[in-house]
Amino acid sequence: MDLTTIVTSISYDILAFRDLAQMLAIGIGILYCGNSLRQAIRKSASPGIDVSGQSIFASFFIGALIVNFASTMDSTLGSMGQTDTSYGDFIAYVNLSSAGQFAPVIAAILTIVSTFGWWYALKGWTMLRKASSGGVGGGYEDYAWKGFIHILGGAALVNINETLAAFQGTLGISSFN
Repeated sequence: MDLTTIVTSISYDILAFRDLAQMLAIGIGILYCGNSLRQAIRKSASPGIDVSGQSIFASFFIGALIVNFASTMDSTLGSMGQTDTSYGDFIAYVNLSSAGQFAPVIAAILTIVSTFGWWYALKGWTMLRKASSGGVGGGYEDYAWKGFIHILGGAALVNINETLAAFQGTLGISSFN
């Protein structure tokens, strides 16, 4: 078995992890929404409790966005000026005509990168939730900024075709030869 076959096989197998990320996002979002509702009930039962309404609302809002993870990723891509992507089985990069025998490997690597983008963005949303609740670590970690970067980076990786096209346009490269 050569390296081309191994990488292509891994890319077909890793597609299940993209679906796993979306299902895990739904579970995490429901957990965040339920936890914020529990905190709101606890706050209304004893008004002196040390839970801010802002963190409850932010946690619920982030949880609702995570429940709708795929459409949230489309909205993130739209805010970055990219078109909505179709989450097919395998990424077919359009500029692989000059890659020759390495075209399947490059397409497989782009598929793997796109799958990791889902996990990277999910980590960003959980970091934003941590920032909304005050975070941990003595206050020297900026979870909001880190979460924002993870979300944008994950969205760029999910739609790797458009991201590479944007880099090509920015650098003035007609194709990667």
